[in-house]
Amino acid sequence: MAFGRFQIFAWDLTLPLAKAFSVTASNWTTPNRIVFLSHVLVICFSMFLAGCLTPPVLSQKRTSELQEAFIGREFVFRTDWYDEYAVYEGRHGHRSLVTEKDGVSSSAKKYHMKLAENPGKQLAAAGTIAHISDIKAVENWKLNVYFSTEKGQQGEISIRRFGKGIHDEIVTAEWVEDQLSQSTVQFLDKADEEIKKIQATLPEPPPQPTLTSAPVPAHIHTQPNVSEPVIKDLEATALPTPVRHGEILKLTLIYSLQSGGSVPIETTETRSLLYNGKTLPGYPKRKIEIRHSGQHSSIFHQRIPVKARPGTYTYKGEVCIETGCNSRTTRFIIGQ
Repeated sequence: MAFGRFQIFAWDLTLPLAKAFSVTASNWTTPNRIVFLSHVLVICFSMFLAGCLTPPVLSQKRTSELQEAFIGREFVFRTDWYDEYAVYEGRHGHRSLVTEKDGVSSSAKKYHMKLAENPGKQLAAAGTIAHISDIKAVENWKLNVYFSTEKGQQGEISIRRFGKGIHDEIVTAEWVEDQLSQSTVQFLDKADEEIKKIQATLPEPPPQPTLTSAPVPAHIHTQPNVSEPVIKDLEATALPTPVRHGEILKLTLIYSLQSGGSVPIETTETRSLLYNGKTLPGYPKRKIEIRHSGQHSSIFHQRIPVKARPGTYTYKGEVCIETGCNSRTTRFIIGQ
């Protein structure tokens, strides 16, 4: 072959049976080039669509089970959440590719999650309360949990499972809750269950001695029946919320005491603060007062320490008299 002459091999895709043919540089005309590039573009675009349109492998039945288990549930963000964040293996952050600079050889490159310097637009700060509005698989490797905050701001939490994908054998309601609650959110109904468990493990009060009544004289002047004292209309409030480090939190108890007479009653007021189902150090706070019938209120001031973790806390207020106790719980938020 003369110097400067060469051959180009291509595939003639217009024939019923594709076959290889060769053309010289001199007859590789513009129409031939256009036909060849058109075929290449069609093949590439078809492959791209096939990859993008791969349907999620999560069945409709399992999707319905997840929606029934999660839609409407309230939770609080345990960390600041951004639109570029995702959950992978129970941890939140950015998907990134490990390189040789990270100490991994080129043949062992893999995806992992890490926090990024520019995480994107903030959707919710730590301590924000929200509820789940929908949950569904949008790719065969990604499950989206859609939420709405108390202020109506919309967002989504993406749970990603690379390699093995999203499918019914793995993606159960328990698995999704575990992925979300390891580092991202805390479900408020779970916090209530933890409080109930703690209350159930408290020891029973010691048995009270049985009192025998004195003999009744033959002739007495009967007194009108006096009803037993009761606590009514108990309210427990924690304000302001959200409260920040260094600010004063007012823990209020408002209640009505009905003693049925003019004799004052010994009243015990108890305040407890709980976080993640555990009572905070220094609590409960108890105070004994002598109260007459009527409405009463008292306030306990708590300065929020700098080391207090941001999030949702529970305040339990309780008032006890000799005939029983009455209690109320409320939540407040410690912001950043």
